[in-house]
Amino acid sequence: MAKSRTQYSIVNALTGAVSQGSIVLLGFISRTAFIWFLPLEYLGIQGLFTNVLTVLSFAELGIGEAMVYALYKPMKEIKHTKICQLMNFYKKAYRYVALIIFFMGSVISFFIDFFVDSKPDIPENFQLIFLLFVINSACSYLFSYKRSILLVDQKRYVVTACHQFFITLQTILQIMFLYVTHDYFTFLIIQIMGTIGDNICISRYVDTKYPFLKETIVKRLSHVEEKSIFINVKALALTKISGVISNGCTNIIISKVLGLVTVGIASNYLLIVNAINGVLWTGFTGISSSIGNLNVDATIEKKRQIFDQLFLLSFWIYTCACVCILVLINPFINIWLGNQFLLPESVVFAIVWYIYIGGVNYPAYSFRTTLGYFTQVQYIFLIGSVLNVIISIIGGLKFGLLGIFLGSPIARIMTSEIADGYYVYKWGLNINPWIYFRNYFLYFILYLICYYLSKTGVGLIPLSGVIGILVKMIVVLIITNITLIVVFCKNKNFHAIIQRLWNFK
Repeated sequence: MAKSRTQYSIVNALTGAVSQGSIVLLGFISRTAFIWFLPLEYLGIQGLFTNVLTVLSFAELGIGEAMVYALYKPMKEIKHTKICQLMNFYKKAYRYVALIIFFMGSVISFFIDFFVDSKPDIPENFQLIFLLFVINSACSYLFSYKRSILLVDQKRYVVTACHQFFITLQTILQIMFLYVTHDYFTFLIIQIMGTIGDNICISRYVDTKYPFLKETIVKRLSHVEEKSIFINVKALALTKISGVISNGCTNIIISKVLGLVTVGIASNYLLIVNAINGVLWTGFTGISSSIGNLNVDATIEKKRQIFDQLFLLSFWIYTCACVCILVLINPFINIWLGNQFLLPESVVFAIVWYIYIGGVNYPAYSFRTTLGYFTQVQYIFLIGSVLNVIISIIGGLKFGLLGIFLGSPIARIMTSEIADGYYVYKWGLNINPWIYFRNYFLYFILYLICYYLSKTGVGLIPLSGVIGILVKMIVVLIITNITLIVVFCKNKNFHAIIQRLWNFK
């Protein structure tokens, strides 16, 4: 019997979160081995080059998001010919993306010294290291277009399982070779092989599961259809470039203003924070295809109900996670690496604040993209990215690391957060957007209250070490959840969420 939207959502969310959790653990083990077997400069290089490649990924221009949106309706109506036309278009587009990234990366490799305040003293060729990062990024787009049909068909768990297998194998091999050879080149080559293997696995599965993609010979999309897609791609391109600038320039700015060693220290925090956020975000994105299907045929009242429930759920989960990080990450870093790797609490708050903002905004973002509101926000996101860079540079020069990390959340609140909430409420749900902004603000106040109560409660616990962190984490979760239950115990959306989980079969 076919699964319901709720069942697909929960299966995709749970498998995604569990898989991402194991990937987080593998990443933590890999990072520890990285620090043990290689000098600290390599950690800075890893963080810097990853950011540079994030900037280069703007070449994707949001094609994937536009194509996933375009596939929702034909998948719902089982129109194989239309699906094949879209997939063929998508395949050609991504081949160009891979070539553009490789070409641009190769050119940038000749100027890579510009991104560091002083060239690190390492035996490997600095340019060649960067080229290996470029090759891995370009390879990630080969066959990746086939993932879209699985995402639209609510089978994200297949993508998750395949990625889990290859990332596990890749991490094990990287640690083994680091232990034996202490060679960074081998580490990167294994990463490239893992990326290629993951894509080939997904490609073969899709060919087997959807044989009509190979057998049906179709003409290209009509001019009108291609034009419609290009309009969305153009809008998404600006949004994509904006996101790349916002997310990809942090380590570059830190490297130029404060040096590669600071990049390495900050990257330890970003590894943990982004890993936890990755678990949560993967869980939530597991329901995105269900939201896309919902927006094809559901009533406006149904959309409102689902949005309100998802808004509360995302706030609840991200509040618990972010409060735990704020209270416990410094004690954890101290045990893991030592106090020489610690950052001030104010910097930690700025880092976590950005993750909180993105998580609570997930419902608005997801509804906006699955409703196809791309052109409406394109310039707003671009303004936000420019504002982010300006605030980060000025803040970095005046306030150091804190100023750099404050750039992203401040710019995001002033631009994309407002835009997502406004368009979804005004056009998608036909509700006054001020209701969203009011709830968003009240949620943030409640988040701060949970943080204050948890920090106060944990301060009364004298335990230290790993046992101390585990006990304090339990205390933080108890305090935060009791606070939220007291506030929302009579809320209809809270009861609806409980009922959905209770009825899951």
